[in-house]
Amino acid sequence: MRTHMENAEKQMILQCLEESGGNVTRAAKLLGLSRKGLQLKMIKYNLRK
Repeated sequence: MRTHMENAEKQMILQCLEESGGNVTRAAKLLGLSRKGLQLKMIKYNLRK
């Protein structure tokens, strides 16, 4: 169950990053997160460039 939720969250993050052209601040707004909150999740899911 946890893995499924994490996969869904990761996919949402990737989708918002794609929609925002890689702009973390804009992607965070789309997700309803702070910029720092999104950065922490990106680290968690190894999405940093």
